[in-house]
Amino acid sequence: MTTSTRLLRLLALMPRRPVWTGDDLAERLGVTTRTVRRDVTRLRELGYPVQAEPGPAGGYRWRRGDALPPLVLDDDEAVAVVLALRAAAGGSAPGLEDALVTALAKLQQVLPTALAARVGAVDEATVRLPGPALDAIDTDTLLVLAHACRGHVAARIDYTTAHGTRIEREVEPLRLVHAGRRCYLVAFDVERDDWRTYRLDRVASARDTGRPFRHTDPPDPLDLVAHASSMGPYDLRVLVRLEVEAEVARAYVPRTVGRVLDDPRPPDGAPTCLLELGGATPAWVVGYLSGIPVGWEVLEPPEVRAAAVALGDAVAARHRGPGIAAS
Repeated sequence: MTTSTRLLRLLALMPRRPVWTGDDLAERLGVTTRTVRRDVTRLRELGYPVQAEPGPAGGYRWRRGDALPPLVLDDDEAVAVVLALRAAAGGSAPGLEDALVTALAKLQQVLPTALAARVGAVDEATVRLPGPALDAIDTDTLLVLAHACRGHVAARIDYTTAHGTRIEREVEPLRLVHAGRRCYLVAFDVERDDWRTYRLDRVASARDTGRPFRHTDPPDPLDLVAHASSMGPYDLRVLVRLEVEAEVARAYVPRTVGRVLDDPRPPDGAPTCLLELGGATPAWVVGYLSGIPVGWEVLEPPEVRAAAVALGDAVAARHRGPGIAAS
């Protein structure tokens, strides 16, 4: 291989492992370890962040630099990245649309003809059924909060509540949670002295305060978001007994819709569980429950029980005809 070809292959290999030994690289490239040392020196002179570590456990490590160096992708990696960018540009990464389009344009411009044909074949064979639009999220806000979660640094956020009120809060972020078409920040609200969830599309801005913190006994962020999205937006709280075990019920009821609990007092020892959920109206709750393929009984509140009876009577009346006796 020429020196330039060898350097390109070395660039493609280096990021694939945390550490490479000189012998491993020499075997992969078909050269001596002395040539590997010279090539690593050339990469350093070109500004690539390759670090040499001496000793029996040493080798060559790709360290983080001050800027993103050019990447070398093999054929499968290039196709995978282009297809992923195209899927994301279709709306699955709100707030990053411009960056996705420019990154995709750069890659498509340099794709070899054979790889461009492979990508085109996948595109021609694939049709996409659009789903609900994702909520737009400000990229800078996302990065600030992600850094705060990882670095355990408090942040101040400007937030719009569900009622349209603008508030400012100092929070100690725990996790960012992606739930369907929405993303949430789970954080400890310093002023309220309690854990809260915040929809990221309602966060107008976020800034790092520089104040470090340490969480003590934090909650499960998934449980907190599931409870907030299933119960938080609604004044109507409903308790239902399902005639299946809890594990079976969880296959039918998403965590973002309701919380499945063990039944402490199952009737006659039958396998049952409890479902807690919220709803906009009694009719909406009963309509949702009617789509679950298990037996159910509304325990509370009375208005939802009444809506269940009314729906049952209406369905029975419409379908009772000649030859069908009332049950």
